[in-house]
Amino acid sequence: MPELVGLLAPAQREEIDWPEEIKDFGYIPDSWYGTNYETWGPRFSTSVLSWLLKQQSLYSAAETAEHLALYLFADSKHEIEVRATSLVEATPSINEFLTKIQEFMDLKSKTDTLFND
Repeated sequence: MPELVGLLAPAQREEIDWPEEIKDFGYIPDSWYGTNYETWGPRFSTSVLSWLLKQQSLYSAAETAEHLALYLFADSKHEIEVRATSLVEATPSINEFLTKIQEFMDLKSKTDTLFND
């Protein structure tokens, strides 16, 4: 099922009721990102962040954060900040991911502001 999500528009992904056995996979398939940089909805963004933060470690945390920051719902930044403060004993790769995704989301926000003004 995760492989088929890439075929859905971001608005359609908000309606997915994930089966229990799929909620804990540890990677984001490339097909989910797409090529049009369309922002994901809040529910889907929260689900993806939750899955990633349940992992003991993330392979290529900085690269995942950079890629993911382009797609996450903008208000997800607040949830990331909350989780970063609550995960005191997170692994180094999770800490790196949380730090980097905040940096990349800030950069995306500034870039969007520059181009939209």
